[in-house]
Amino acid sequence: MSEVRLVYQLHFSTRAEARELHRVLLEANAQVSDEARAQQLIAVLGIESQSANPALWLEDSSFDQIKVEALIGGDSAQFPSPTISSQLLKLGCKLMACKYGLDGNPNQGVWASATRSITRKQYEAALRKIDPMEEVWQLLKKKRFELVGEMVTLHGMDPNAMVGPIPLLIQMLRTAQRTNSDPMPTDVIIDLLKAGAIVNPVTLVSGPLPSYDMPYFPLQMAAYTFDLRLIQALLDAGADVNEQAPSGRTPLHVLADSSCNLRSHPERATLAAELLLANGADLNRYSPEQGTPLASVRHAQLRELMLAHGATLELPESARSDNILEQQSGAVRVHDHQRFNELLVASPPTELERHKLLTIALREGNHVALDQLWRLGDHAFMPCIGSGTEADGEQLLAYYITDQAGMNEAMLQDLAERSRSTACPAFEGPLLQAAFECLTQQINKEAPPAMASRLIEMGLPFDAPTNSRYHPFRRAVSNNNLEIVLLLLAKGVDPNKPIIDSANSLDFALHEAVIYRANSCIAPLLAAGADREVRNRRGLTPLELAIESKNKPAQKILLS
Repeated sequence: MSEVRLVYQLHFSTRAEARELHRVLLEANAQVSDEARAQQLIAVLGIESQSANPALWLEDSSFDQIKVEALIGGDSAQFPSPTISSQLLKLGCKLMACKYGLDGNPNQGVWASATRSITRKQYEAALRKIDPMEEVWQLLKKKRFELVGEMVTLHGMDPNAMVGPIPLLIQMLRTAQRTNSDPMPTDVIIDLLKAGAIVNPVTLVSGPLPSYDMPYFPLQMAAYTFDLRLIQALLDAGADVNEQAPSGRTPLHVLADSSCNLRSHPERATLAAELLLANGADLNRYSPEQGTPLASVRHAQLRELMLAHGATLELPESARSDNILEQQSGAVRVHDHQRFNELLVASPPTELERHKLLTIALREGNHVALDQLWRLGDHAFMPCIGSGTEADGEQLLAYYITDQAGMNEAMLQDLAERSRSTACPAFEGPLLQAAFECLTQQINKEAPPAMASRLIEMGLPFDAPTNSRYHPFRRAVSNNNLEIVLLLLAKGVDPNKPIIDSANSLDFALHEAVIYRANSCIAPLLAAGADREVRNRRGLTPLELAIESKNKPAQKILLS
């Protein structure tokens, strides 16, 4: 039989208050039954519970909250009947979640032995009856930010309203962002600011902040996503350009750290940094966790900008180590060339350690460190144990080239120039698979086609056998990377050689193009001689597969 529990949370300003109430409620449990309270909740939900003993009980207390669960339905023999004080409602408890389901389906289930099923939509409607702000929370979770904005701008909702224990602006930032490339609801946030939302909503939060507290500081979130319009709007509204989180982190620290993942348009970071600096950002503010902002920078363009403005390098305490290899690795990461040279002279690395340092230099786009570590006989395609432990196996040195936009092509050019005087290694056995993996890694939607093209020009194998774990041609087709598909076809890759041939699957390049809707690749494959009548393991031609998958553009090309 399924069970249903409504989960409540009570929030307090201090942990001590939560613990004290926890003690009081536990004492009350021994004397006061609250079956009536459970029945009231059931009535609000609009269902009939056949549970013999609907009940509430206190689960636990931690930090500034106490969780309380209400058992609506279930096997009464399995669930005892502890009780809790009827003062719970007066104490401001909020309905935060519901656990229910049947046969593993979390979206719809039978509420105990109720006479009808309750859907997720009905459940959310019940929540809104108990807590009006629940509707706002549901919209935020669905990323319907424009509707939340209209509730403020058109219907008069307080822009500083609390959604649960957290201000609206913070909740919006928490649900909007996952990576620095995720779009922000910039227009909605600007409307909230115009309607009176405060730029430092963290002041409305009681109790300690969570470990991930960036959404509690809107300007830091704007810096993290390099959102120029949002940065300017927050500054115009009075945001402190040097506001520090409890860790000492400032918006400029966040921006510098976010530069570790600039696979496209790196100018976003430099423009955002220039805007912060123009408004008084302290370039050398120290954070105990991150040091100065320069210690967190991972993109060459941003590093050059900060150095041009007088940035100094100071590492956090956590970056200091007695281990020489860790010191050397850290110096490579932050481009502290003088320090790295001193460490190399004081303690020359073993060959295994040199390999690890080489890979870090490539990842960080550190050409100076690469020059200090390069030895006669080295090659871009030499086997290299990147982690510094033999147990992890080998990759080609070129595999570790940074994926940062702009830095990747410059690093590959450097490797190519250094490798000219050394013969290309023989690609056999595991080294051949490493070669295919290296090339396949560079055939993706974010890497410029020039990367894969240059690797092939340098002598990297590209024609993988059928069923190869790493298959450059298959990756190029499935990613609809037309430039690489044309290059590989021109180099002699057979479009009729099976990509996969196993007991369960037999696919060719045309089938892959249809499956992944890489429709721009179909005509070039046909022009190169791909057989449009070839059948996969299910006996389908590419055209029949296109009809089955309702890929109409592919059907049109294959019929032409």
